[in-house]
Amino acid sequence: MASELRNEAGTPRQIFETLHAEYGFTVDVCASEWNHKLVPYITKEDDALGMHWGGTRAWCNNPFNDIPPWLAHANEPDFVAFLEPVRSDRIWWMRYKPLAEVHYFVGEKPHRRPQFEPPPGVTYPSNPFCIALMLFGDMATPGVEAYRCGITGERITL
Repeated sequence: MASELRNEAGTPRQIFETLHAEYGFTVDVCASEWNHKLVPYITKEDDALGMHWGGTRAWCNNPFNDIPPWLAHANEPDFVAFLEPVRSDRIWWMRYKPLAEVHYFVGEKPHRRPQFEPPPGVTYPSNPFCIALMLFGDMATPGVEAYRCGITGERITL
């Protein structure tokens, strides 16, 4: 149950606002009534994986328990940003990372990493893993890596 609820976690508002100001998203392709960051948004019931995302600038904070089907849509929209866990030992990471511009969220302590918004009535401990923004499309430069503050989402130089 805990991992299922984690899959419903919302993007931290401040991080999303920073990214939205920079990239101008037009649709949230993996949202719910309580955690959507944009209107329009697509819910699980709307079946985003069964849709074509062409002609959009998509934001996607997909469930972390089944990442590959979401990344399979990476080349459909004009631009898409995926918020993903850093999993360098996974086939999906090895396949998609070279095709993406990747921004790592920096936070040396768990409470300095992005803290996801839990569903109503649920509490989470601090985020235990590293998160990256994987960018694809007309505003992305494949192979480029950058860093962002884990609290605000702003670009930083190390």
